[in-house]
Formats: sequence, C-alpha cells, structure tokens
Amino acid sequence: MKRAVRQSELRKSYAAQGYRASIRQDFGNRAGDKLSRFRAIAGRYRARSSRTEGGRAGGSAEGNYEQGSSEGFRRECGAAHRAAGATTAASAKTAADSHFAEQRAAQRAAQQRLAEERAAEQWKRQILAQKNKITNLQARIVQLHASIEAASGGVQSEYPLNRYQARQLQRAAQIQQQLGCQQRKLEQMQDAARHAGMHTAVYDP
Repeated sequence: MKRAVRQSELRKSYAAQGYRASIRQDFGNRAGDKLSRFRAIAGRYRARSSRTEGGRAGGSAEGNYEQGSSEGFRRECGAAHRAAGATTAASAKTAADSHFAEQRAAQRAAQQRLAEERAAEQWKRQILAQKNKITNLQARIVQLHASIEAASGGVQSEYPLNRYQARQLQRAAQIQQQLGCQQRKLEQMQDAARHAGMHTAVYDP
C-alpha cells in the first residue's frame, strides 16, 4: 500500500516536472519567437531607413540632374533661337541685297538703253543734218548752172560768154568743192556710227 502511494506520488512528481519543463520550453519558444520578430522588425526598419536615405540622396542627385538638364535645355533653346534669329536676319539681309542688286541691275540696263537711244538719235540727227547740207549744196550748184544757161540763151560753150557767167561758173566750182568735202564728212560720220553699233536706219536714214 505504501509502495503504491509512493509510486503515485512519484508519478505525480514526474508529471509536475514534465509540466514545468513543458512550460519552460513553451516560454523559451515564445521568447525566441518574440526575439526573432523583434530582430526582423529591426532589420526591416534599418533597410527602410537605408532606402529612405538612399532615396533622398538619389532624389537630390536626380533633382540636381533634372535642374542641370533643364538649364542645359534652356541654354540650348536659347542658342538655337539666337542661331535661328541670326539665320533669319542673314536671309533677310541676303534677300534685301539681292533685291537691291536686281534693282541696280535693272536701273543700269534702263540707263544703258536710254543712253543708246539718245546716242542713236544724236547720230541720226547729225547724219540727217549733214545730208541736208549736201542736198542744199547740190541744189545751189544746179541753180548756178541753170542761171548760166539762161544767160547764154541756151548756147553750150566751154568758156564763159561774159563776166557774169564767169562769176557764176567760179561760184559753182567753189560749191562743188564744198560738196565734195561735205560728202566725205558724211561718209566718215556714217562709218563712225556703224562702228559704234548703230543700226542702218540710224547711219543711213
């Protein structure tokens, strides 16, 4: 009977010891879990802090890059705008110079044509005046011979019949010499006009 009681007490003692061991193990397991959770949370916090600091640094660098890029873009746009303005101004100046050159060329051509027309008119007027002078001399010679014939009564003679005829023949000879000189002058004028590039209607009107 005592042995049975003793064994029962021993079993109870063992059971109590096992229960206490189980409790200690469970407590240890729970403590380990909590410690592991705490370590995990601390690790995540450190990682988050690192990412935040890295993000701030990266954001700062990115902001600096974006600011630098924006400034560079503005500078490039400004340079392009100035270059475009310079090109436009140069094009406008070139167009204006070309237009001015065309106007000058047209003015010179018009002045040249006007000068040629004036020269042609001058040549033509001088040649016509010379021809009229020759025509007048020829007409005077014809008149002198007619007066000589009328004074002689229609008689043909190699020598003058009177003093009047002698004077008329002498006058006719002088006019004939003048006519020869004026005809040679007309030929020289026509040659000069022809060498100057004048048309036939100008040097031989």
